[in-house]
Amino acid sequence: MVLDPVAAGIGKTRTAILESFRTYPPTIVRGNASEIIALDAMWGLAQHDSTVPGTRPAGVEAVDEVDSAVDAAKRVARHLAKYSPVGAGAVAVSGAVDLVTDGERVFRLPGGSAMMTKITGAGCSLGGVTATYLAVAEPLVAAISASLLYNRLPKSPKRNRPVPDLSKWRCLTRFGTSPPRKSPLPKSSSTRLCRTLHGIRHIMQVRQLRMWKIWTIAGSHCRFSESLTEKVDYMNNYSYASMRDTFDMSAYFVVGPQDCKSRTITGVIEDALRGGATFIQLRAKNTDAKDITSMARDIAQVIENNGKSDSVAFVIDDRVDVVWQARHKGIKVDGVHIGQTDLEPQEARALLGEDAIVGLSAETESLVKLINELPAGCIDYIGAGPLHVSTTKPEASVGGNDGSGHTLDEAQINAICDASDFPVVVGGGVTADDMEMLAHSKAAGWFVVSAIAGASDPEEATRNMVSRWKAVRGDAKHGTYCANSNHGSRIFQNFAS
Repeated sequence: MVLDPVAAGIGKTRTAILESFRTYPPTIVRGNASEIIALDAMWGLAQHDSTVPGTRPAGVEAVDEVDSAVDAAKRVARHLAKYSPVGAGAVAVSGAVDLVTDGERVFRLPGGSAMMTKITGAGCSLGGVTATYLAVAEPLVAAISASLLYNRLPKSPKRNRPVPDLSKWRCLTRFGTSPPRKSPLPKSSSTRLCRTLHGIRHIMQVRQLRMWKIWTIAGSHCRFSESLTEKVDYMNNYSYASMRDTFDMSAYFVVGPQDCKSRTITGVIEDALRGGATFIQLRAKNTDAKDITSMARDIAQVIENNGKSDSVAFVIDDRVDVVWQARHKGIKVDGVHIGQTDLEPQEARALLGEDAIVGLSAETESLVKLINELPAGCIDYIGAGPLHVSTTKPEASVGGNDGSGHTLDEAQINAICDASDFPVVVGGGVTADDMEMLAHSKAAGWFVVSAIAGASDPEEATRNMVSRWKAVRGDAKHGTYCANSNHGSRIFQNFAS
C-alpha cells in the first residue's frame, strides 16, 4: 500500500485517520516535505513538535524544503520496515529534486519541479504510479523508479533528451513496444498535466515491466545523496577479479532447474565442470529473484569447490537485478547474458560496472552489424543460434518464430563471426556430432542445454563434446584480444580451418 498523507496534521478526522496508520503502516509513504515532517511527528517518531517553525502542516502546499525532511523521512521509512511483511519500506519526498529513502540509504532524483509543491494532482497521480510499481518491485526500487520515470518528461521541448533509434533491431524496448519518439510538449502549467498523463500511461504499461527493467532505470539515473556521511558502495563486498579478459567460451553450458530431470542443478553443474565445461550460465525463467540468488550462491560454491573460480566464468540469464544483488552480497557471479527482448546492453553495463561480463544474443549477420554500433566496452560476446531447432527453444528459428524457419549452417556461422567485433558462441540443439563442424568454423565455442543437462551421465557427455572439439581446436580458447582502433572495443581473432 502507498500512503499520501495529504495535508497531514490539518483537521481532526484527517489526523485521526493518519494516526491510525501508525500501528498498521503502509509500505510506501509519498508526500511533500511538510507532510512527511508532520507525519513523523504525528506518529511520535520525531523529537520535536510538528507545529514549530519549519515543520508545520500546510495543506497540499509544502512550506519546507526537501532537505529539511531527510531525518523525518528516514525515521518514517524505518518505521514502515519494522511493520512491513517484507521487512522493507520507503519514503518518497517530492520537490524540485525528489528524495527517496529506505531509512538507511538516501537517493536524490533530478528532474522534478518546484511547482510540484504548489499544485494539486501531480502528487496524487505519482502515488498511483508508485503503487503500480510496488506490485512488481520492492519498496525502495518501486519508489525510485516511479519518481524517475514520472520526472523523465522534460519541462520544454528544448530539454528533450534524444532517444536512440533501436527500432531496427528487437533488442530493447523498455515496455515491450518501440521506444517513444520525441514530440512537442506544451509549456508552463499544462506541462504538469502532461506529467500526469505520462504517469497514467506508465500505469497501463507496467504489466509488461520486469524487475530488472526497474533496476536499470534506478541504477542509471539516480545518485546517492551527497549529504550522507558515507557513500554506499554497492560493490564493496565483491572481491573477485574481473574475468572479462580471461573467460573461455569454448564449452558453454546453459542450465536451469527445469533442465535437470529431477537431479539437483548443482550436481549437474559439478558433473559438467568435471567433464570440462568452461563457462556456466544459469537460466531460471519465471523464478523469484530470491531463489535465483540462492541458486547462484550454491553454483558459485560448486565452481569454487572444484578449483575453477579463476578459470570458469559464471553468468545469469536475463536477470540483471539478480546479478547486481548477488555481486553486492559477495557471490561470485561474473556477469549477465541478455536477449534481444531484455534489458538494453548500455543499461546493463551502466548498472553492473566495467568489471562484469555482458553477453548478448543475436540471430543474424545484419543484427550483429547493428550490435557493433553499440558503445565501446558495452558487451563482451555474442550468442548466436539456433544451430538446430532445440527442445528448449523450438520457436527460435532464424526464419521465424513458428519453428519453420531455417537454422544456421557453417557458412552462416562464419558470416556472423566475420561481421562481429566480438567473439561468437553458437548453440541451439547442439550435440556431440556437431563438434567437428563447429570446431572448423570461426565460432569461439558452443553452448548447450539438454545435450548435457538431459544426459544420463552429464560428466561423460560434457567430456565427449569437449574432446571432439579439442581434436580440432586443441587447447586454444577463442583467440587473442587485439585492438580495433575504429570501434575501440576488445575483439577476438577468429579461428578457421
